Amino acid sequence: MILYEFPPLGGIGMSRNVRNVQHLPRHGWTPVVITPRDASTSRVDADSLRLVPDGVAIVRTRLVGPRELHRAAAVAKAASGRARRVAIALGLGSGAPPPRRGEAEGTACPDEAEALDRHAAPDLPSRIRRFLFFPDEAVGWVPFAIAGAMAARRPIPCDAIFSTSHPVSAHLVAGVAKCLTGLPWVAELRDPWLGNRLTESVYGARPWLHRRLQFKIERWIARSADELVCVTPSLARMYQRRYPAATITVIPNGY
Repeated sequence: MILYEFPPLGGIGMSRNVRNVQHLPRHGWTPVVITPRDASTSRVDADSLRLVPDGVAIVRTRLVGPRELHRAAAVAKAASGRARRVAIALGLGSGAPPPRRGEAEGTACPDEAEALDRHAAPDLPSRIRRFLFFPDEAVGWVPFAIAGAMAARRPIPCDAIFSTSHPVSAHLVAGVAKCLTGLPWVAELRDPWLGNRLTESVYGARPWLHRRLQFKIERWIARSADELVCVTPSLARMYQRRYPAATITVIPNGY
């Protein structure tokens, strides 16, 4: 089971995933969970660990995400500041900050320049984050999760692969694992990926190349998985129209 959202990570996706882990054994399936070691410090719910049944095999793998990018940017910024202070101390540079936009020409007062700076283009780490972390911010987990899945299979023979999105990166892990092992693959699609207006309203529309790759990746998932699972009939109908050859089952969320 390729589960990005799993205790101690909180959230709606975690609830469905941990309940699947709880209920599958009574139907003859013993879960082996592949999940990140440290997915998000902002959504940690330590109490959720009590929901995980005793004895479940959990493989927690490394994750390289946006936090690491911002840490590297912070280190680089601090190093640049130290270098500037050393240069000033040695008389190699001026301690005065560079003029604000418009100041040299006299076309903007300091307050206006400060407002322009606040609404300028995103900083470099944010721009890199937008383009580098595709299909989503969990892509830095993919190679480690694949390695973890392959390592877990040696001592524990597995009969099937299950992945669930969001994030879509979990399906990349499962798809590669299917190619390497030949095991049947069940891909659960809890939310639409292409044409998701809510996501676009929050994060903005992706560049043309990303949208093109989204289509190709989603089509690859639908064609490679042996079974698709959706959480609502309307979502299942949408995917059935989009991929007529796919086998789709609806398993609604519980309450």
